[in-house]
Amino acid sequence: MRDGNHRIPDRFEFDAARNTGVFVCQRVRDGAPILHVSHDDDGAWQFLRGVAHADAGGDPGSLACLECTVAGDPSLNDVADLPHGYSAEREHPGASWARHDHHEDFINEAVAK
Repeated sequence: MRDGNHRIPDRFEFDAARNTGVFVCQRVRDGAPILHVSHDDDGAWQFLRGVAHADAGGDPGSLACLECTVAGDPSLNDVADLPHGYSAEREHPGASWARHDHHEDFINEAVAK
């Protein structure tokens, strides 16, 4: 559904305001599928083409509306319950999301040192 330029999803399961600003990479803004989602420790959401793309540093990204982002890819509702400090990746649209706990990485690195 459209309301002017604002897109409204049929389903919205995020426990955040629909107008929450989220970070998207330019390729996602241009229509590429979202393959990496990050829910940062500070509560910020990132929706990216892929983690390798995000780490490349060549994409400054931009802010987008959470509701519009979900309207563009309703499968994001599958990771709406992603805790802070976690990310999720998938190989292609329609694939299952694999969740990753970054707090566990921090603990494992500290123990290894």
